[in-house]
Amino acid sequence: MPTQEPADLKWERIDGWAYPISPSAGPGRRPADGPWSCFARTPMGAVLAAYTIDLRLAYVDDYAAAVRQQVVPGIGQQALLEKGQQPSEVVTDTKGFVIESYSPDDAVVSLYVVHQARNFTCSIEVQWRNGDWALRALPDGSTASGCIESVPTRYVAWGDD
Repeated sequence: MPTQEPADLKWERIDGWAYPISPSAGPGRRPADGPWSCFARTPMGAVLAAYTIDLRLAYVDDYAAAVRQQVVPGIGQQALLEKGQQPSEVVTDTKGFVIESYSPDDAVVSLYVVHQARNFTCSIEVQWRNGDWALRALPDGSTASGCIESVPTRYVAWGDD
């Protein structure tokens, strides 16, 4: 598993949000108003997909199409469609990640972020589907689970600072 962010990773600010961009891990496609896609089928590709897809869902022009494309079908996807597009919580700083589990078909990524000057760790699951990573939403439509207020004991540092 990665012990540091890729050497080719850069952070790009768009509308106040910082997005990780890596030629080797993704996203390979970044339309201004749509979902970003084409992530590598690697542990780092899963990390970038988990972070980016979750954040971009709050800002795409065609929310329903993005959810159908980038969320695994099932009760969680249906709940997201029923809830409709929601503004994203303001994350003021992205501190790190941990790959909790990885296979070429599934990954669980924990993200370490700062929200309202408090440290949080949240897990996001992704699944390889139709040639790219997709979020696996929970039955209530949440895209992150197990969010706890804490500084993780282990993580790979990354962020746009």
